[in-house]
Amino acid sequence: MSVLIELGDDRGAPLEERRPPPQVSRRWRVAALVAACVLLGGAAPAAPLTPQLGPALPARATVLGAGPLLLVVDPEPNPPTLSAYDSAAPDGPPRWRVTVPPAAGWSAEVAGDVLLLVERDQALGARVTTARSLRTGQPVWRRPERVYAAGNEAVAVSEVRSASEPGRRVEGTVHGVDPATGVTRVVGPAAFHGGAAGAARAGAAGAGRRVGPAARRP
Repeated sequence: MSVLIELGDDRGAPLEERRPPPQVSRRWRVAALVAACVLLGGAAPAAPLTPQLGPALPARATVLGAGPLLLVVDPEPNPPTLSAYDSAAPDGPPRWRVTVPPAAGWSAEVAGDVLLLVERDQALGARVTTARSLRTGQPVWRRPERVYAAGNEAVAVSEVRSASEPGRRVEGTVHGVDPATGVTRVVGPAAFHGGAAGAARAGAAGAGRRVGPAARRP
């Protein structure tokens, strides 16, 4: 019995006879791309980009924002330096530059006319707050605890964190602090939630409860 198998017209044809399908040349593709860019550029011109400049930062610098100031702490020198720039024009010269004690880290807030610079000791887990003049950076007063800004007032808190809710509920003594002098004006126990924000609320709520001279602390 004979079997006839259709192989098709291309089957067995020499390779040189197979021609690739026609393709658009590279020159025409480039020309089409250029034409499209010209049309798009003419329809909607690109908006100019405004470069945002700032101070030159040291390799291990800490950058902090505090009210009208952009602060740069350079930990490399001994002692470290703190430079304050105008946050509205950070590419200008610093308003002032001062030295600060060595620390594992820093944070900053503005309370009234002073800058509250908190220095953190990682090994001891302690915090110290130095109030500095916003105009000159010179120290005004210093307290061996964390001091929070509460509007134009300041609140110092001796923190004891709850074991049942770590990092949330804080129990301790709240000291209402005069931001101009660092003198304690209000003392009272407090339990609150929310870290810095909770401390500020607790201090503001107790601002009207003043204490007698015996309970005051310099």
